[in-house]
Parts: sequence; C-alpha cells; structure tokens
Amino acid sequence: MALALAGNASLDEMERWVRQDFSPIPKRSLAPLVRESRFLPSKPALRLAFVEPVKEVRSLTLEFPTPATRPSFASKPDRIVSDLLDDAGPGSLLDRLKREGLADSVNAELWERTGEYGSLFVSISLTPEGRAQYPRVLQETMAYLDFLRSAPFPADFYAQHARTGALQETYSDRGEGMELAI
Repeated sequence: MALALAGNASLDEMERWVRQDFSPIPKRSLAPLVRESRFLPSKPALRLAFVEPVKEVRSLTLEFPTPATRPSFASKPDRIVSDLLDDAGPGSLLDRLKREGLADSVNAELWERTGEYGSLFVSISLTPEGRAQYPRVLQETMAYLDFLRSAPFPADFYAQHARTGALQETYSDRGEGMELAI
C-alpha cells in the first residue's frame, strides 16, 4: 500500500497526521497475488466477433496477450511497440492500409491487466472498402507484425522518441503535485 499526501501544511505536520492516523494499520506479510494468463488461451485459429452497431461504425480491434511490462518499465518496450504501430510514416501499417484505401487510422495501446500479463490492442478505423475487405486488413496487419518481429531493433526510432521524451520532461509543466496525491 502507498500513500501520497499534498497540502499547504508543513511537512512535519503532515507527517505527524499520517503517523497518527495510519500507524495503527498492521503491516501484513502476504505473498504476492499471482494470476495466470489464461484469459485468452492460445488457439490455432483466429477468433472473430462481429457486432451489429447502432450507428455506422467501421472498426477492427485486435487483442494480443502480452507478457508483463513492469519489469522493463525503464526501457518502455510497450511504448516502442505501440508507437511503431501508431506511426503514420512511410512503410508504416497505416501507410500500407491507406495506400490500398482500407483504413483511416491505426491506434495501438497496451493495457497491463496484472503484474504477470497484459493485452496489446490494435484498433483500426476502416474505410467502407476496408470494412468490405477486412480479411485483407487482417492480412496486412499480421504481415506488419511479422515484419516488426523479424526486423532489427529500431535504434533511430528509439533515439527519436527518447529525445522527444527528454524534451517533454525538461519543458513540461510540473503542476502543483495534486495529481500525485489523488
């Protein structure tokens, strides 16, 4: 358990409040809860679910189970993968799909479900042609993932993102710290 406290009282006073109110809570030595990643068991075939929308929505969302990313937090492998999939530059997944008139946008994000596993979601906004040819969109997406898997580490891409991150850290608004306590 963790506690963050922000306020205009002195640090000594806030520490006294915390010790007074939270010291009686016993520290229990519990074994960490480990969850197996059986929520999406591996199968030799692709699972497809079609949803009849109330309004016109043309999207394809793919979910892939992933290993835990917390142990590699500092190197942010999840950000590298999602940023490579989100990239709109030449040779990207979006570039391939747009050239064929199949998609308008691609978005990828990782959701860490537990400390043991997570999910990578790839959401593709389809054109009417892309909706009609969704197997082609799946084929291009899987081919692009295979390409990323077999390609050498994208050092230039990583360096560009590391530089952007450093600039954001240097020049971002520090705020008041309240969001840390909420």
